[in-house]
Amino acid sequence: LSWQLLDPYGSIVGSASALMTAAGAIEVAESGQYALVLAGSDSNTVGASVGYAFSINRVPARSAALEVGVRVDGEILVAGQQTVHEFELAADARLFFDALTNRSDLLWTLHGPRGVEVDARRFDRSDAAQALGALALPAGSYRLVVHGSGAATGAYAFRLIDLAAAAVALEVGEEINGSLLPGNGAQVYRLLASAGDRLAFTSLGVSGGNASWRLVDAYGRDLAGSANLATNRAHVTLPLTGEYFMVVEGRIDNAAELSYRFRFNAGDPVVVAPLPEGSAYQLGSVLAGSFTAASQTHVHRFTLAAPTVVFMDTQSTSTSSAVWSLIGPRGTEVSEEDLWSSDANYRYSGRLLEAGEYALVVKGGRSSLSGSGAYSFALHDAGLLPALTLGEQTSVVRNPASATVGFKVSAMAGDVLVLNATDSHGHGSIWRLVDRYGRQVSSSTTASSGTSFAVASSGTYYLINEGYYYSTGTSNVALTLAVQQVRASALAFNALAVGSLQGRHDVARYDFTVTDPTTIVFDALQTNVSGASNLQWRLVGPLGAVSGWRGFTDDQSSNSFALPPGAYVLELRNTTDIARDYSFRVLDRDAAQTLVPGALINDSVPAGETRLYRFDTEAGARYYFHGQGSTASTVRGQWQLLDPFGKFVTSGVTSSSYNIELPLAGEYLLVVAPLATATSDANFRFNLIERTTVGAALAIGQDVRGSIASAGQVVEHGFTLTAPTRVLVDAWSGVSGMQWALSGPRGSEASANAFGETPRYFELPAGDYRFTVQASNQNTGDYHVVFHALADAPTLALDTPLSLTVNAAARSQALHRIQLAEATTLRFDALGTLNPSTAWRLYSAAGVQLASGNANGDSGEITLAAGEYFLRFQSPVGQAQSYSFAMRQQVLTSQALVFDTRLEASLVEAQTLRYTFELAEPARVLVESLVNSSDLVWTLRGPSGVVASQRSFNAHGELLALDRAGSYVLEVSS
Repeated sequence: LSWQLLDPYGSIVGSASALMTAAGAIEVAESGQYALVLAGSDSNTVGASVGYAFSINRVPARSAALEVGVRVDGEILVAGQQTVHEFELAADARLFFDALTNRSDLLWTLHGPRGVEVDARRFDRSDAAQALGALALPAGSYRLVVHGSGAATGAYAFRLIDLAAAAVALEVGEEINGSLLPGNGAQVYRLLASAGDRLAFTSLGVSGGNASWRLVDAYGRDLAGSANLATNRAHVTLPLTGEYFMVVEGRIDNAAELSYRFRFNAGDPVVVAPLPEGSAYQLGSVLAGSFTAASQTHVHRFTLAAPTVVFMDTQSTSTSSAVWSLIGPRGTEVSEEDLWSSDANYRYSGRLLEAGEYALVVKGGRSSLSGSGAYSFALHDAGLLPALTLGEQTSVVRNPASATVGFKVSAMAGDVLVLNATDSHGHGSIWRLVDRYGRQVSSSTTASSGTSFAVASSGTYYLINEGYYYSTGTSNVALTLAVQQVRASALAFNALAVGSLQGRHDVARYDFTVTDPTTIVFDALQTNVSGASNLQWRLVGPLGAVSGWRGFTDDQSSNSFALPPGAYVLELRNTTDIARDYSFRVLDRDAAQTLVPGALINDSVPAGETRLYRFDTEAGARYYFHGQGSTASTVRGQWQLLDPFGKFVTSGVTSSSYNIELPLAGEYLLVVAPLATATSDANFRFNLIERTTVGAALAIGQDVRGSIASAGQVVEHGFTLTAPTRVLVDAWSGVSGMQWALSGPRGSEASANAFGETPRYFELPAGDYRFTVQASNQNTGDYHVVFHALADAPTLALDTPLSLTVNAAARSQALHRIQLAEATTLRFDALGTLNPSTAWRLYSAAGVQLASGNANGDSGEITLAAGEYFLRFQSPVGQAQSYSFAMRQQVLTSQALVFDTRLEASLVEAQTLRYTFELAEPARVLVESLVNSSDLVWTLRGPSGVVASQRSFNAHGELLALDRAGSYVLEVSS
């Protein structure tokens, strides 16, 4: 079973593919009656009964206080419920989540000023061996949300521990006796150490359960990971001077009190190398240089008096081997990163550094030197960036174009900042918004049409623009960062909406609700005024985006939408920072004029305005749209037809559409819209005409003379085949634009076939058939067609003269069968001199044309395999035509040729004489005709192929160069 939850408008607001899979909480947008739809799977056995049980729970979120360091007990009462625990941190803190409930289906999430810190963490995987570790959190407001997975409910307990506040002092060498009650709780110890100290952990006993321990430095970082409390551990070297925290964590499934004893023993300290000496560096200044060896380094020193956000600015266009490292109070912050790929599209380099001394080390390469290790870069202090005034355009130069520039900006929680910028460099650049913690909020490779940044919390942000390392020269950048201003209004269908958008940060929002399925058309107005192309709109509804951003000057014919019930938002924006006025309408069927099929529409419409027409029709009705404009440039219009459900049927510009079939009964909308290029008023002149259908009979083997009497008329000929039949459809005459189609028990056999000289062959089963004739234009007139049953076609006797007369009333004589028992070469022999020039065609049994010619002339050789063939003569449209001809089988006679000897012979009809000879070496020969006859021709073939072809006997002798030795054949034929 699957389920869907539908809102009062029928829109899906929640669903799941299996009823047994519990869903999370669904927040409904408005009051009203909702429907829960259960659907059985297609794989269920037909007729089987499927039992089910479920409940729907109202789950308002519960709020509860949380005091850091104090045990919290709570309960999820119903499936889907959330309990929100809020707390404040007055200062930065290192917190530890101590789960006291062993549940895999209870989860917790932590939200804070930096966003989501922990996302849906299971209680049974939050501490001890499955530990999350310590959380180094900045001061601010926090929400810890507990909820069940799926349908989970029940009690839970946890403690959020501040390591500094809860820690008990611990001395190296001191034996610690402690206990955890409950046994899955945690205890924190603090010890002081110097950089280089080495500590070994000695377990002196654990009873009552299992536990682990971890060592956390002053910055909240795990030093050695989670380890078994009952196992000794070798010396760990402490990298920093200061305080460390040891956290003892009882395993989550411990029930009884747990006791433990341990001791840290000091080992011989190691000497921790101090920060390397180097030259003083001022953040923001450019460092450049090169190396002669990969191991060579350049060291630069700087001091931070307070926590600072910094970011790398690579300015060299070289992809040299140079790498950089950054070492500070927390140890190594950056370790040998390639300088050339440390910013822009390769890496976000921003980070929040603690106060203290730092060494920035540049090295020629990791292991080898390339490009002389050339480098040029700057490390910037984000706090020193110039302030940016929201809403004001600012210009800046990236010099070089590969450099980074940035600004400092203040924003409020909930703001949406819209960035609009132009960059003169062809390579473009990267834009980033970074928060005060050094975290990237979002990035974009383009900001020309408006890039939006959502601000989660109030405070200072940094807008950074980074050039690509390979960009040369300089780049002029103009930008505006503004708080998005959304002006909301209610939308009324068919009413004019006007306004002005001052810049790219300015958004107009129109809200409307659809209570019944509705077809709408967005009608952008004044599209011919300056700047109209900079206006864009989009439509969002209960199912998501109905239309993405579209321009006011985009193709208006695709601005129609079928909307299900629900709430909708129409948004407008400006893609420039120049104020633009707008006007538009959202049209529904109430704005449509009544259209009477067959009545001429002749409307003059202002530039850019869309017109709607509506009409009712029966299911299966057919129409044609007669567009009476001469060209698109003069009419400047396009049309679209929508069915009763708002679905697209067909469309066009100014040309006509002659076969529009409407499968559904009901009201249709005809949308006539301007072309995007329209700059002046348009005259829409058209007629929508319903096609009429008349019936007629058709008999196999008899010529049918039909007629389309009026524009748009359709003629349907019906016939029945009582047995499977091979048929040749000879639609041999019809006026321009006429087409035919054939359908039967198998469905469509053929469609949109033109009348003319190409017949169609079909193997048809028994059944009822429809042969439909219609015009693809407004033409009327007569047509001729005959259905030949190939089994009834007379057999043509080879080498036998035949005289026949073909006319419109005797088409049966136009088709003859030729039956060949073996491979044969034929010739069409025109008899006498009175045959007309009417064409003939020879087809295979499959309807493939194999040869053609005219009835008043002989053909060349036609070589055919054994099988069945059909000879068809073109049909006369007017008077009868008579033909006399014979199909001759080729007769071959062969003999040896002796040079310089007179050859004499007499040819019978279709006979070919072959004379063969051999050349031992290349030679020149003269072929001389001794008979003046245009009816005789000769052809010479040799090792290289045809030497001379179809030379007439009434021509002069021909001297031929035979350049290859071998066998030759001289053929003489009539």
